[in-house]
Amino acid sequence: MQTYLQDTGEVFHERRNLIGSMFVEKIFLITPLLKWYLNNGLVVSKLHQIMQFNPVRCFKKFADNISDDWRAGDRDSDQAIIAETSKLIGNSVYGHSIMRKDCHTTVHLSNLEKIITKKRKVTYDLLIQLGIFVYSFAKS
Repeated sequence: MQTYLQDTGEVFHERRNLIGSMFVEKIFLITPLLKWYLNNGLVVSKLHQIMQFNPVRCFKKFADNISDDWRAGDRDSDQAIIAETSKLIGNSVYGHSIMRKDCHTTVHLSNLEKIITKKRKVTYDLLIQLGIFVYSFAKS
C-alpha cells in the first residue's frame, strides 16, 4: 500500500472502514472469489479441503414456492402477509446455515439469579457451504 501511495502521489489518511484483508488462515472461499483474489495477487500457501460442486437444483421447489408467494403478494394485497412471511423464511434459510453454534449459551433462572453456561460440546451440523456461497456470491 505504501508503494501504491508513493507511485500515485496520494497521501495516507486514517479511516475507519471495513476492508478486505489479504492475510488469512483457513478461510472458506468459493471459486469465483478465489479466482478474483488470485488475479489480484493472493498467494495460496496451503489448501485444506476442496469441495466439488454438482449442479443439481435441490432447492428448486422450495425457491419456486417462495417466489410464487412473493408474486401472489404483489398481485393481491390480501396475500401480502403470506408474501412477507415467505420472504423471511427464504432469507432465513441461508442465514441460519452459518450460525455460530460455538457461541450458544444456556440460561437458567433460579431465585432471581441468572446462571449462564456455555455448551461443553458443539456439533456443527449445518450446511455452512450453502450460507457461505450465498453471501460470497452476492458480492460478485
